[in-house]
Amino acid sequence: MTVRERLVSVKSQLSNAFRSYAAEFGIVGPAGRQNVAALIKRVLEDDSLPEMARDLFRFQADEYAAAEARLAKIEAKLMKWHRDDDISRRIATIPGIGPIGSSMLSMKAPPPETFR
Repeated sequence: MTVRERLVSVKSQLSNAFRSYAAEFGIVGPAGRQNVAALIKRVLEDDSLPEMARDLFRFQADEYAAAEARLAKIEAKLMKWHRDDDISRRIATIPGIGPIGSSMLSMKAPPPETFR
């Protein structure tokens, strides 16, 4: 598993945990990555929650934001690698392979000269 894959997994786990804890307090949010930020905002602004619960939700929100920031940093580096690497750019022309996948393939594949 790559660092990026691990962070994507952590981010998913954190969002699912946040959603389930919010549901325990009667706050239900729609599933999906695109809805996490709105749910976090809604929960943190809910004055009906006990202060201790809001503190714990803030802790989770900070953890989620940190994972997002680390992931964005790694993806920016991968995109830079992709733009600077001719092989990665060529691999990305294959249907179904994007810049992240092509960057990983370019980094991990042995040089073509290795093969007869």
